[in-house]
Amino acid sequence: MPFSHDKSELGGETPYGLVHVNPMAEVRPVKAQTNEPQALQVADIQPFHAVIAASKQLTLIDVVDVCLGTVLRAWEALSLRWVDVVLDEEHPRIFIRGTIVYNKEKGNHRQDKTKTTSSRRVIQLPEIASDVLRKRHALYAEHLEMVFPSARGTYIYESNFNKLLRKHRKGTAYDWVTVHSIRKTLASIVSENLDSKAASDVLGHADSRLTERVYIAKTDKDVPIGDVVNQALKEARKVSKKSPNKEAKEEE
Repeated sequence: MPFSHDKSELGGETPYGLVHVNPMAEVRPVKAQTNEPQALQVADIQPFHAVIAASKQLTLIDVVDVCLGTVLRAWEALSLRWVDVVLDEEHPRIFIRGTIVYNKEKGNHRQDKTKTTSSRRVIQLPEIASDVLRKRHALYAEHLEMVFPSARGTYIYESNFNKLLRKHRKGTAYDWVTVHSIRKTLASIVSENLDSKAASDVLGHADSRLTERVYIAKTDKDVPIGDVVNQALKEARKVSKKSPNKEAKEEE
């Protein structure tokens, strides 16, 4: 009779006495390794900003600034319309109501649906983001519905934006930075500046939806995220002047 190595046989007594030790007893599940995204340190924010500014690519610069100030995903920023933006009140804010998607039938387009229910939210704008949006409003709002139009006046492909980011960060000290890294940077800033164990715990969480729920809860309690980010970025400017990163000069 052929000898079988199936798990059921090796799970009990060793078959036919051919082995003295059950080899399956030492087998352990292989743990999946996850590549946890890095976050920029406070001292790196300004040098990274200088790298992006050196690109002279207005859309790249503006999207990065808005993401840095608002924890938006790239496709959320690219899906913003002027009807989602409030700039003429004491506390400027944006409404996250859609995403950019691609399919064969419609191509690249905006859908009035967020990734998850918790992704549909309101975010108070810090100065870095509100300044960008006011500038773009003067340029585009009268003629186009989207905040970040392509050269053809359409919604920008997320893949094209990511390609542009990779191109201009290449060869610098920040060639690893993605929009996800920027999101984690803001999560760290908020956690360090808001006295909330929940916000702190969230930093190691794989699911960013919990982070977003914490942000919304804080805003509802009149702890303005915009003010927190404004202060953190001011501190970043001070730190970067004291500790310049020579590798992050304005390179392309």
